[in-house]
Amino acid sequence: MNIKELEATHTQAKDIRSLLNMKYDAHHNMTQIYNETAKIRRERLGGLKPMRWTLIEAQRLGYFIECEFDDQRRVTRLFLCHPESIRMLLAWYFVVLIVSTYKTNKYKQPLVQLIGVSPVKKNFNIGFALISDETKETYAWVLMQLKIVLGDRTPVAFVTDKAGGLGVSLQQIFPSSAHLLCVWHMKKNIEAKMMQLGIGRDSAELFVGSLWERVLRANTEAGFQRRWLELQNSQSCVDLSAIIKD
Repeated sequence: MNIKELEATHTQAKDIRSLLNMKYDAHHNMTQIYNETAKIRRERLGGLKPMRWTLIEAQRLGYFIECEFDDQRRVTRLFLCHPESIRMLLAWYFVVLIVSTYKTNKYKQPLVQLIGVSPVKKNFNIGFALISDETKETYAWVLMQLKIVLGDRTPVAFVTDKAGGLGVSLQQIFPSSAHLLCVWHMKKNIEAKMMQLGIGRDSAELFVGSLWERVLRANTEAGFQRRWLELQNSQSCVDLSAIIKD
């Protein structure tokens, strides 16, 4: 196995160095590894811009692709779906998770990940969207691409990490599908808000892991209302109105 093969499998630079040093009894440093992997990537691009190369390669591999550009031919919206992901989605389209927390990349554009769930509770990637903003119009565009891929199928439920523009767009494009908020992201948002208000991390985690958890796990509407009242009447020293918005 050489450095080109390792880079092609997305092996991390530090692991490439360890494997090569072990195989050849050498002492490569990280600068050498970074320089060589950068050279390999440039050769792979063949003089093309990374985004242009990505679009050509995706077409070659049979991806479902939809792309929009601005007046300077810069990509503003990109939706990609691998053919195998489409095959899995058409079989198991009942629940779709949408994650839009990825903000850091070379293009400084939000990345939206769409995830499906198999009958054995295993997640699989449906597709990705690179977008220039998080307005309801842009999310509606992303969801329309998903709708095109789905054809006449409609998911029973969507699970997202936020409401906002995405929630509005879901109601517009998939009005019959339920929209659920991710519990993990909900908890983390509450903890972060509590700490912004000067509440310590330990107290925030205790509140979320006990009182708030009981509300979340209520399995009937009556049970939810009862536990919500208990939470409001508790001596938790937490101003709920400062944390939770309608």
